[in-house]
Amino acid sequence: MKNWWKDQKTLFQIGIGSSMGIGILLLILLSTGIGLQWEKIDLGYLGYQRIIFIGDSRTAAMEDNNPYKDIDFVAARGEGLRWFKEEGYAQLMEILERNNTPQPIALVFNLGVNDYKSNSEKYISYFQKIAQTLRDQNCYLFYMSINPVEEEKLRGNTGYTMRTNKGIQTFNQRLKDGLEGEYFWLDMNTALKDKGFSTTDGLHYSDAATGYILAQGIRMVVDAECYPQEYCWRRREGNWYALGWKDDRAVKNMWIRDGEGEFYLDEDGQLLRNQEIMDEEGNMVTVGNSGRKMKISTGSEEVAVMGRETLIHHAERNLR
Repeated sequence: MKNWWKDQKTLFQIGIGSSMGIGILLLILLSTGIGLQWEKIDLGYLGYQRIIFIGDSRTAAMEDNNPYKDIDFVAARGEGLRWFKEEGYAQLMEILERNNTPQPIALVFNLGVNDYKSNSEKYISYFQKIAQTLRDQNCYLFYMSINPVEEEKLRGNTGYTMRTNKGIQTFNQRLKDGLEGEYFWLDMNTALKDKGFSTTDGLHYSDAATGYILAQGIRMVVDAECYPQEYCWRRREGNWYALGWKDDRAVKNMWIRDGEGEFYLDEDGQLLRNQEIMDEEGNMVTVGNSGRKMKISTGSEEVAVMGRETLIHHAERNLR
């Protein structure tokens, strides 16, 4: 993963995006420490349909102050792992099931500050358990570190259970190690400590710090380079096309493997969806609503393969 904090002024000068309905224009408010700087980022350029942040009151505060389009939130104040198991997961799946395009969704989890004590193994076990199910919903998985508190201010607030930065750091390291290979780790904790931050009560961040976390969280996600750049996917008049990344030519009349899935482009270069077709081995298969090839599960039941995929939408390239 690249160091997202380097070259802050030029990293996202990538244009406004195409007019084909796939570019998502976000205005990212970046705090420079001296003033505020607006930068443009085309989420569609990087292949995501949307980003969803999942967390507790800190995430809810981001939702309350969110100025960006196509950023969703699943959050509950004062909650942790138990809430997500019982309620939050179902809320998340409702959002994911509405995704009927081949574009993936980035999920950013940020739970733990309310229940990190002696709970790391439960977190690791549960999030490992649901990882494949979420990837099957065409998601890229990220876990944002549990972020620091102001201990002195928190000690003076008798309404809250005490948290310590040492305990948070121990939890973060265990979670990072335990989820390695399943989730991309976003180290916001270090970024906040390096930059400096303020809270209202020792636990909850100021509006400025909350805005910084949201903006930099998006920045970390889009800079993660978590998928190979093999094809450039573009949409025109409701149809999806795959262009070769190197030569910019439309792929036609063939199967391609992109990420963990297989797709078929017809003689006009259009992605086939919701129909039966013969694969390269001579078997009749079904391509689903996202265009991905279906497979036979162990229970002889057809299911869509919707794991990670390369979906790079270059804002300055046109279909040929």
